[in-house]
Amino acid sequence: MSLEEKHPRVAVGAVVVEHRADGPYIVLIRRKRSPMEGQWTLPGGKVQRGESLSAALAREILEECGLSVGVQRLLEVIEIIDESHHFVVLDYECSVLGGTLCAGDDASEACWVAAYDLAEYRVTEAVARVISRAIADERE
Repeated sequence: MSLEEKHPRVAVGAVVVEHRADGPYIVLIRRKRSPMEGQWTLPGGKVQRGESLSAALAREILEECGLSVGVQRLLEVIEIIDESHHFVVLDYECSVLGGTLCAGDDASEACWVAAYDLAEYRVTEAVARVISRAIADERE
């Protein structure tokens, strides 16, 4: 086991929100690889050595779902721990600056999902909580 595998990895995630007439929509991706292979979640990924958090997030969202984003505020810090992974994920609210939504890199699918349809995608409680926080804070 390498030193990298012995220690937690820093990762970033994005709550990309688009406001439409019928309510807020969020970008979800279906994971192509572990951890959480096959599950719907927020786009994001690992921070590379020497890379700022906002640069990592912008890079990951472009690679994973074809969108250029503006990184806004930190929403929550979440840990993903299983037998072979330990990620500390910093989830940020993001806005779309350009691009076209498409699945790439670690995503087998990418889509805009109405906030009220999240339950159909069986996102984790943590993902639902972070999305709710982003949407609730925007209404206030």
